[in-house]
Amino acid sequence: MSSKYQKGITLIELLISMTISLIVIGGAITTYISVKKIYKNINEQADNNVKALMVKQVFENILSNMGFACVYGSQNQSFEDNTGDNMLNILEKGVASVGNVPFPNDYGLPNSMESDCIGECFQAGTDYLMIQRDTEYTNTVSDSSGLIFTVPKNSIKELANDEYIITCTANTYNLMKISDVTNSGEESSITISNSIDSSIGKGAYIGKYELDIYYIRDTGRLDKSGNKVYSLYLYIRDSSSRGVSYELIDGVSNLKIAYVKSEDVLQGSNISWSNIGSTTKLDKDVSGLKLSFDINGQTYNRIIPINVS
Repeated sequence: MSSKYQKGITLIELLISMTISLIVIGGAITTYISVKKIYKNINEQADNNVKALMVKQVFENILSNMGFACVYGSQNQSFEDNTGDNMLNILEKGVASVGNVPFPNDYGLPNSMESDCIGECFQAGTDYLMIQRDTEYTNTVSDSSGLIFTVPKNSIKELANDEYIITCTANTYNLMKISDVTNSGEESSITISNSIDSSIGKGAYIGKYELDIYYIRDTGRLDKSGNKVYSLYLYIRDSSSRGVSYELIDGVSNLKIAYVKSEDVLQGSNISWSNIGSTTKLDKDVSGLKLSFDINGQTYNRIIPINVS
């Protein structure tokens, strides 16, 4: 009887157990691969959703910070370019505008935004958002001579030669270029490159000017399939010698922008969006924008209310 319980495992039993083990291990590997694939898809989807949210937040933030802190608003004035840098075409687009890329070559913008672009260029068939604003502002402490403005010292940080400043009256915005900054006591004297005709008295608004353009551009990189990778870029210009494009969010492409006027927004009715056929100034009559864009092949639509004063 004792020999019965001392008998070892037979070859057949060993083969059966090994087969069962292989089946179990194979199933575990298959399950692991499936779970990993699902996790990867979920992770990629989450990453795309985060990027879509970031795109919306970028546009919401800049649309809430556009324009100038002029007491007269920005809807009724004309614009004058006193920089000597051919900025009038841009100024006349107002504090906010949308349009199609490319830009005309006489706008003085980087080649990446122009029709004759070579290399890492704009994405054809897409739209842009252009914002003009002040990043800081102050008020003059005395009447201006038309060439020199006196402001409180350090009321606008890091003013430098060739940077743009802007002032306003009830009728005119005037963009100017700094040629010299001199500090004396508690005041800074700002000399501009060309004298202006407008009368700028004590307490007048002076803003540090910045041009922002959001557009889609080729990054110069390729994806796994060898296709171009596009991204949302921000171009910033605040002087005659500085204009830089920054990559904000990678993988964003096919940006299209539509707008709706306040008079077309009726309670209980579907919104009738207008696509961008040419450069369109966003004025007080426009109440919202609809952004359509792709992230890694998936299309997103986001609506942003706006208020242009």
